[in-house]
Amino acid sequence: MSRSGSTIGIALATLILVAIHTVSLGQDLGANKSMQSVETVYSFEVSAGGIGADQQETVSRAVELIKKGQLATADSVLDGVLSRFAGLMGDAKKAYVCFRKTKDFRQFLDESQEKQTPLARSQVTRVHDSFAQALQMKAYIASSRKEWNRAADYLKKKMSYAPYETQPYLEMGYILNGQGKPQEAVESYKKGYVLAVAHGTTKTEQAIALRGLGYSQIEIGDLEAAVKSFTRSLEIEPGNKVALNELRYIEQLRASGH
Repeated sequence: MSRSGSTIGIALATLILVAIHTVSLGQDLGANKSMQSVETVYSFEVSAGGIGADQQETVSRAVELIKKGQLATADSVLDGVLSRFAGLMGDAKKAYVCFRKTKDFRQFLDESQEKQTPLARSQVTRVHDSFAQALQMKAYIASSRKEWNRAADYLKKKMSYAPYETQPYLEMGYILNGQGKPQEAVESYKKGYVLAVAHGTTKTEQAIALRGLGYSQIEIGDLEAAVKSFTRSLEIEPGNKVALNELRYIEQLRASGH
């Protein structure tokens, strides 16, 4: 028996890119349980807010290069983008933050004030979302090469600048599973799901977070929790083949005594 997933392309007019990151390690059940494709999703909206808005076109070009499989060229283009932002974000007295939606930026400012964060509103500078996109794509390229630690560094950096973003936690879950750390992946997918519910652009992010969570729960042997995660994902995206395949796989595991 083996687990199988699918690579899915989603076309939405408002999105720059939706990419599904997959890995498949097919093995026989027994001493080594097989692994299914693991998904992460990136859905980038064009944002008008923040410094560095002129970099969106360059990031979009890098995305097109990635779609064509030209990762090395895209990597170089993204390095240029990050260098440009480094020049714009050089004031040590300011806090730089990245948000796709203006309402999230305002919520962040309000929450910071409620928590009595010592930063004045005038010290907080909104950075254009193309900065966060560039970090996410750098992580995507690194994890495609299985450069797990390098990918994780880019994701942690994005998390620090974009505290409401779902995508870095989904990719981090993928990386942690790749490193054989499914329990940590569970926590990353849970965090991603919470952010997807509160701040996500589409419910697709919620469904993918739940599928990643379910996959990781299978890896740690919590089949009951995995069934709940995949079932919840199907409530959001009925008929999803990955979720249905995983539920069938769980039935096979249970039938074989696992």
